[in-house]
Amino acid sequence: MFGYDATAFGIPRDAHPARALWQQWLDALHACENEGRRWPEGVEHAAITLWSALFGRFALWASTFGQQDPEELTAFAHRTVDTILRGAIG
Repeated sequence: MFGYDATAFGIPRDAHPARALWQQWLDALHACENEGRRWPEGVEHAAITLWSALFGRFALWASTFGQQDPEELTAFAHRTVDTILRGAIG
């Protein structure tokens, strides 16, 4: 995935490309936190829940047995983000 050789052992020479995306997600939730939002389990838990839901759903959508309607995938993404943000206290 992402053209990254995950078979090598030892200290990684390069950070995995998804790390930049992960950092953007954390930064976005930290920005919400800076505006007074709080998640009961913390920002990292909210970010990993969002990551897991969206990427898991995309994997199913992209597979041969999943529904492949882009509008349905977009609606799911919007509902998921709204749910995570709604769970914030603030």
